[in-house]
Amino acid sequence: MAEVPFGHLKERAPFDDAALRRELLLRFNRIDGIDLAEAKLELYPTFPLDVFASRPDEICAVLEWFVHTTALHAGERDAG
Repeated sequence: MAEVPFGHLKERAPFDDAALRRELLLRFNRIDGIDLAEAKLELYPTFPLDVFASRPDEICAVLEWFVHTTALHAGERDAG
């Protein structure tokens, strides 16, 4: 199983914002084979590893969004 560490993310900007964690969850849930419960936004939900094999481009798109969002926040923090 692959774990999404919302529990750790809730302690780190910018994902300490529940709306951004929810957006990450929704992006994962758009991928066939992933069904993360919104009630787990502060926990460590999992999804089957075989989704990586069957949907690699979609997984990469979500992870690219995650990195981009994190980088934008770091840039804003450094500029402020």
